[in-house]
Amino acid sequence: MAVYIHNDKEFGNVKITLRAGMKRIIAKVNNGQLCVSFPIIATRTSILRYFDEQRQSLRQFIAQQTPKQNLYYDGKLIHCFGFDVLITTEENPKTEGDVSIIVVPKSFDFSSAAHTKRISDAVRKMVARRKPILINYAWQVAEELNIKPSSFVASNGFRRLGTCNVATKQIRLSYALLFLPEHLVRYIICHELAHLTHPNHSKEFHELCNKLVGSKEKEYSREVNHFEWPVMK
Repeated sequence: MAVYIHNDKEFGNVKITLRAGMKRIIAKVNNGQLCVSFPIIATRTSILRYFDEQRQSLRQFIAQQTPKQNLYYDGKLIHCFGFDVLITTEENPKTEGDVSIIVVPKSFDFSSAAHTKRISDAVRKMVARRKPILINYAWQVAEELNIKPSSFVASNGFRRLGTCNVATKQIRLSYALLFLPEHLVRYIICHELAHLTHPNHSKEFHELCNKLVGSKEKEYSREVNHFEWPVMK
């Protein structure tokens, strides 16, 4: 493994790591610094080309990974699918309905990037515990549409909100769907259910998916793509 710092004209000091056994390029942000791992055979020329060709994608990636100023505050209520998450400095806050509570010290600095990440991680863990809500709803949708997958499995991550294994008819749904409103949760489930009939994103697939979501596939797809996640991804 080799590690060095590349001074980029836009991203500043970028940590470059060359790793044996890697087959793809992986980027992450660590304490505000862009870190990129390459296969060990990558040359300086290919690395520079990567930054030139992927500059716009890297900008978007960094923006997603950088904490938004005051993303959280005392009394912040995050509406999730089937429940809410409250961030508060009160020990015994009054709540209504199904609310998960994250209590932080009264001295908590909500403007701190490090503290924002701490809350984000706590929210993600708390929501991940509610996976059964998602799986139960998925079965309800499948039964309503008379489509029969072999199973629904809860997964993690934000890059793939859902996947369908056509061979086993198993559908995996990310717990991240719980941050979405019900119509978008249903849209993702219907998208994966449509793959049981049409494995690829063919014209026929989109026609079926559009039918399953009341002729709003394009509208819902745009909503998901522009959704403001209440956590750091």
